[in-house]
Amino acid sequence: MGLAPHEDLYGEARMYDSMFSWDPSTEVQYVIEVARHFRAGDVSRVLDVGCGTGRVAAGFRGLGYDVLCLDLSYEMCSYARRTRALEVVVADAVSIPLREASMDLAYSFLAVLNHLSSLASLEEHLREVWRVLRGGGVYVADLVVNTPDCVGVCDEWETRLEGQPCVVRHAVKEVEGRYFTEVLEIKCVDGTRRRFESRLHAPGASELVEVGKRVGFDKVVFLKPFKLEVLSEPRGRAFMVLVKPRSSRRR
Repeated sequence: MGLAPHEDLYGEARMYDSMFSWDPSTEVQYVIEVARHFRAGDVSRVLDVGCGTGRVAAGFRGLGYDVLCLDLSYEMCSYARRTRALEVVVADAVSIPLREASMDLAYSFLAVLNHLSSLASLEEHLREVWRVLRGGGVYVADLVVNTPDCVGVCDEWETRLEGQPCVVRHAVKEVEGRYFTEVLEIKCVDGTRRRFESRLHAPGASELVEVGKRVGFDKVVFLKPFKLEVLSEPRGRAFMVLVKPRSSRRR
């Protein structure tokens, strides 16, 4: 992936962990529900793509799953291992250092796929996920499809940083074709204020379907966030689900 978007934020794991500190149970249960719906067979080994500080991975581990965390940021992986005792691998999402057919389920949250800067890099990534999934394996990815459904301030939530009450704001500054500028900002009552801005890639739904099928997935569908409702015309935030055939030749 080269120079990662939001690399400035990803170099500050403590702040990142404070900004995205909510309970992961909703995300974990949703991925489990999707996997049960699309996968025939049990899930044991799980891959977290772009794990960050390991918030969601810790939720999976708490339910007894064997979770491996992958992130391009050494700082993130170090924090996840040090504070949550997670199994981590520092690696690029387009070159996953795992053996073939070693995972039952993979997932990514917080628009990890939008950090891949082109359709070509997305294809490399999906090919790698296809390779490491077992037959019948499922990949669940949260991302912005086609174009963001909000410009301006899109979300705001409360958190704490070193005991200080803070507010985190997520905004989209501008949209240019298949790219949009995302802004993350934190403001605390003690005067702490940080702003992180990065340009992200929003692939088209039809492009993703074509790429997913080309690398070998037999199903590529888009679901409404946290529901199993299929979106006929995906736009903005959606969950992409890719299913590997139970019997697959190497691509």
